[in-house]
Amino acid sequence: MPAFSSVGTAFTVGQTSIVGTITSISFSGFTASEIDITSITDTNKSFVLGTLDGGTCEVSCMMERTAAFSMPTSGNTTPTSFTIRFGQAGGGPTVTFTGYIANTSIDATTDEAVTVTYSIRLTGSVTIAAS
Repeated sequence: MPAFSSVGTAFTVGQTSIVGTITSISFSGFTASEIDITSITDTNKSFVLGTLDGGTCEVSCMMERTAAFSMPTSGNTTPTSFTIRFGQAGGGPTVTFTGYIANTSIDATTDEAVTVTYSIRLTGSVTIAAS
């Protein structure tokens, strides 16, 4: 299966504003809990997998000169839907998920564009569909 480029990747957000020109998107922390099912008579540990944890998605953007937005608050109790279509002209998969913007940080460094990074805590399932 051929690889696909990140050029042309589209990021769509439900009703939450992501401000700026996106420069990177990364997922981390996909895990499943482990349930110990070892009995007292076993000589080796045995496990089964429990619930899946979607982890986080970090979206970094170059902040726009005219950007005006409110920092997300921990009181937001309604998850937002997100869609990422990787690659130009549908060349890659589409990822859909729901989550909360758990953290927003702004970085201003000498001789660099001002960036804003959103950490999205995924909740529920993540769907990956082929193009």
